[in-house]
Amino acid sequence: MATLASTRVRRLEDAIPSCDRGALTRLHGWGGMKLVHDLVQLFGSITPGRLQTVRSALDRGDSPTAEAAAHTLGSSAGQLGATRMRRLCMQIEALSASGRVAEALPLVPEMEAEYRRHQAWLAQETMTMERVA
Repeated sequence: MATLASTRVRRLEDAIPSCDRGALTRLHGWGGMKLVHDLVQLFGSITPGRLQTVRSALDRGDSPTAEAAAHTLGSSAGQLGATRMRRLCMQIEALSASGRVAEALPLVPEMEAEYRRHQAWLAQETMTMERVA
């Protein structure tokens, strides 16, 4: 059964936009479409391994590894506008830092789902940006 605190957190999460186009606009301003494409490609190639690192670390109760991997993943997600994914990473990082891996583990499937949604959004947004440029 959900607690009042978890219900409030869930409502807050629902209010956070999943993706932030402004992040891609900033990247484009710094390095054009080449930078955007390079970072999108890099994110797509390294994120599955990082997601697995977080999951594996939490499964075996390795708080320091889970915390570090979630931090790195959250930073990458933030750079590419994956707002909800970044927020989930921050929650996993904080829970791991306090040794509460059992509470962090259920957030991993949500983070993985956000990654898939964000990848689809990135594909659409980069095509739109190319047409406009």
